[in-house]
Amino acid sequence: MLELPEVLTIAGQLDKAVVGNKVNRISPPTKAHKFCWYHGDPAEYDAAAAGKRIIGAEGFGMYVEILLEDGKKLCFNDGVNVRVMPIVKAPQTHQLMIELENETALVFTVAMYGGIFLHDGSYDNEYYQKKQTGGFRVQPGI
Repeated sequence: MLELPEVLTIAGQLDKAVVGNKVNRISPPTKAHKFCWYHGDPAEYDAAAAGKRIIGAEGFGMYVEILLEDGKKLCFNDGVNVRVMPIVKAPQTHQLMIELENETALVFTVAMYGGIFLHDGSYDNEYYQKKQTGGFRVQPGI
């Protein structure tokens, strides 16, 4: 499970690396993972978030959340690894990939289990709701 110090570190790194960039494309999983969960169909994430600018990243509880324009949020939790790299060096297999306007990509892979959730505030998971409303929350850069 991601511990709060890891969550805050990852959120801070993402805040520095990707805030201000526009999402060009979101690629759905290229390799199915039995224990990777999504909010809705990840094949629909591109239609929902392409063209939106990343406006922040924050961490709370065991979650890291990337904030997009128009209230969209991409949240992920324990078991999900995220790497920022040039698009041309991105691996062929991933559970989600976000291509940005600066020719970098956020590449999400899952080790044993984990969740990647694109939502507009409608993600109603009990653990997410409790951590979001009652947990320690930090927005890097603020």
